[in-house]
Amino acid sequence: MAFIIIFLAFFILLFFGALYIISALKNAHLKTSLKKSRESGSKEEVISTLRKLVRKDPENIQTRLQLVSLYMEVENLTEAVFHLNSILTHGKTHPEFDEKKMNRLLAECYMRMGNLDEACRVYSILAVSDPKEVYPYLQIGKIEQQRGKREKAIQQFEKALTVEPGNVPALKELGKIYFKQKKFTEALAFLQNALDAAPDDPEINYYLGELMYRFQKPEKAFQHYRKARTDKRFAVQSMFIIARLLRKAGRLGEAKKILSNTLKMPDLKREHVITLEYELGEVCLAQNDIQTAVELWQSILSKTSHFKDVHKKLDKYDQMKSNYALHQYMMSGKSEFTELCKGVVYVLTESASIIRTDAQGNNIVELLVQAIRKNIPTMILFKFFRGTSKIGHLAVREFYEKIKELKANRGVCLTNTEFSDEAVSFTEGRVLELYGKEKLLNLVTKTLKKGK
Repeated sequence: MAFIIIFLAFFILLFFGALYIISALKNAHLKTSLKKSRESGSKEEVISTLRKLVRKDPENIQTRLQLVSLYMEVENLTEAVFHLNSILTHGKTHPEFDEKKMNRLLAECYMRMGNLDEACRVYSILAVSDPKEVYPYLQIGKIEQQRGKREKAIQQFEKALTVEPGNVPALKELGKIYFKQKKFTEALAFLQNALDAAPDDPEINYYLGELMYRFQKPEKAFQHYRKARTDKRFAVQSMFIIARLLRKAGRLGEAKKILSNTLKMPDLKREHVITLEYELGEVCLAQNDIQTAVELWQSILSKTSHFKDVHKKLDKYDQMKSNYALHQYMMSGKSEFTELCKGVVYVLTESASIIRTDAQGNNIVELLVQAIRKNIPTMILFKFFRGTSKIGHLAVREFYEKIKELKANRGVCLTNTEFSDEAVSFTEGRVLELYGKEKLLNLVTKTLKKGK
């Protein structure tokens, strides 16, 4: 009888030992299969193997986390959420359980799924469990922004700053919110503090560039946009404003190069192409390259039926083609334009001696002239403009100050466009004469006839 009991015990031990060996061999095989799948780079095979391991050992947190990581990589977020919730529900007694890590991953999955309510709920759990951690406040703040609740977002970012004064993401987000609310002074304060801690951050520099541009501080704006352009999110707008600042500073060659290169960037949005082409057209116009400007305007109208004053510009170009005097005035090169302006001076006076010539770029010429006009010897400062925009009162006021500076007796300002009402009003009671398009073209016509 004792022999039978010993035999049965040995048989049972052998049976369970065999089962254990078979299970161990299966696990070893699965792990070997897992290693081979990883080496071959097949994520689907790795996921399949990990799922089998999880089914065999549901309490193995590390295996589940590997599976979660892969599900997140392949954007199977529903499965990732299932396994994370399973760990949070059943794994609390496990020695490797890390509730904070699980909740962070779970909240990230919900964010990527666009489930803002669940993401906010999980981040709130994190905030309660560790009130001294900044991360949950930052994430809840971003969620509130996406929901369009800016005031609630501000509260969360301010909590983050209470926990960690000087936190750069919180300072940056507050600066962006105030910028979007057009509270530019508040935005500047937060963004400047953020910049002190992260001077090369492209996003901070972009918004500071926008602020400096609005505050009419072009040099500071230029420096910020240069740092912002390294980030593809801000590259196009930054390059556009840099080019505009260069154009206004008279650095036309640099502006043209930047705009031309930016237009070659891949995957540009249609509205970006239109805006860049328009600015490049302005540069070409300033260089008196009318033909290229016209081609750019026509390109814009092939993409949209209306943009700014493009139709008006093309109408003016058509008028210019049919008007020889206007064509000569607008299309002549820098030296020819200067000579044409001198010819107009000779037509306007009985005799003239040009004391000083100042060609300001391609489209403005100033001539200081000792002349006899209406039988009276006098010194006159002439200023010729050519372009497509009206001449405003600031330009005329500046010209008047120049007349006083040079101690001329009179000033004559001429343009192929017109003068604004404010500019005309400014001349009243002053030794200033304004010649708009019609008067100028009559003088140019006489000058051209006289030169033949």
